[in-house]
Amino acid sequence: THAEGTFHLFTGWRCGRRMDWILATPRFQTIRCEIDHTRGPHGYPSDHFPVIAILRARAEDESASKRLDEPLDALLSN
Repeated sequence: THAEGTFHLFTGWRCGRRMDWILATPRFQTIRCEIDHTRGPHGYPSDHFPVIAILRARAEDESASKRLDEPLDALLSN
């Protein structure tokens, strides 16, 4: 699809090939993921855009799940 390319050869072009992935086992739930298209003041630091994901470990019981969510809630509120 459009704007999912991560390889851009330092050009910032977003329609290149999607070459970068974050892989996780089913023990993790994906909360949010994105491609960071930020260009720094001196250009792009790489010829690939960074891929960022927030994952949550699936807990065995509800109390463990609540403990895992506390740092996540703080991160997502920023």
